[in-house]
Amino acid sequence: MPNPTVVRPHAFNYQLQRLMIGVVAFALPVLVMTIGCDDLTSISASYHTASRDVFVAGLASVGLLMIPYQGKSGEDAVEFWLSKIGGVSAIVVAFVPTSCSKIGEPTISCLVDVACSDANRPFHLLASGIVFACLFGLCLIFRRRAFDKYHRDHYLTARVRAHIYEICMLGIVVGAAFIGLEVVGVKLVGNTTVFWGEAIMLFSFSIAWLTASKILIWDGDRPSILPVKLP
Repeated sequence: MPNPTVVRPHAFNYQLQRLMIGVVAFALPVLVMTIGCDDLTSISASYHTASRDVFVAGLASVGLLMIPYQGKSGEDAVEFWLSKIGGVSAIVVAFVPTSCSKIGEPTISCLVDVACSDANRPFHLLASGIVFACLFGLCLIFRRRAFDKYHRDHYLTARVRAHIYEICMLGIVVGAAFIGLEVVGVKLVGNTTVFWGEAIMLFSFSIAWLTASKILIWDGDRPSILPVKLP
């Protein structure tokens, strides 16, 4: 008879999942701009350039890593569902492209896909909004846990992580403000305002997850990040 008090280890190491998600999210804006061109109007627009495969593979990878993610204990229902909803939405963003530039609108120099439809745009935008909302919610959870650990165990590193999460949440808000200003006609960075707004949000999200992996900043009781072997 198995002992109910024994916690069975996860099949996936949550720290490695956080690390991989953070690395992919950080690299995505850089890669799509490097392989595509530096006048992308948005990261999503890279779907219609030579960097399509990188865009799709990067977002799909993030989604597929978030779906099985359960956190450290797997007992936080909010974290569980935010990761699932965010993961599925990221896959939708990857495979349901945004529209191409219309006649009279700013275009991009590396556009290669002109046979695209506007029908997918509402679904793409909705899924994108859900992804970033879920990521913001997960940052809130990371921040709360870090402060709880600081007050409980008095690890200064936990407090540092909590403040990093706050900065990352601010970054997501700033990125969203860039996009919002573009919608009302205020272009802070010209025709690439949405791209840089999305990039700021992705960089902020990636730094939060890299920090949550405890690879960059860890506590005195840092657990092993080696893959867990099931008995």
